[in-house]
Amino acid sequence: AIDQVLAAVDDGLSLRAAYTDVVLPVLQEVGRGWLVGEVSIGEEHFATATTEALLARLQERAPARPQKNLVVVGAALENNDHDIGLRIVMDFFDMDGWRPVFLGAGMPTADLAQALIDFEANLLALTVTLAPQLETAKQLIAFLRHHEETKSIKVLVGGSAFRSSPELLKEVGADALAEDPEQAVKIGNQLLR
Repeated sequence: AIDQVLAAVDDGLSLRAAYTDVVLPVLQEVGRGWLVGEVSIGEEHFATATTEALLARLQERAPARPQKNLVVVGAALENNDHDIGLRIVMDFFDMDGWRPVFLGAGMPTADLAQALIDFEANLLALTVTLAPQLETAKQLIAFLRHHEETKSIKVLVGGSAFRSSPELLKEVGADALAEDPEQAVKIGNQLLR
């Protein structure tokens, strides 16, 4: 699978299309299959590991781009192990000239806040996968807004927890919601104008 996607890119498929037209639909199908019991946990983990290896190889093919002097930190909430979609979002920010800092899954609030300070983040890209995690997202964003060092950092949320009701954005207190990687970059650039 990796060789086929890389060969398609070498034959002219754009990197963005490799992500949006190949990788994301496959991940959605694996997730659907897991949800209905057609895909085992072992198969899902294998597909995830294969995808992560592919993403690393795709990023090797990304052309040099002018740097924007903007930092985006990407994280999944504490108790959220789903971060591969976020990884794709971070790759899109990288292709747009941002400095991406990918923290990945399961970030505790205090550690995430400290990372935002340490990396001098302009934007937090936060993924929320399950509806019960929305309260944790709300608490995290309130925590960031309450502290001087993090209160001005913009927060962009995404993930399947928002699919049923985009209005949840207001409830958690985020600045914006993105439904796909391209939209995330577009909104991130708008927020930081």
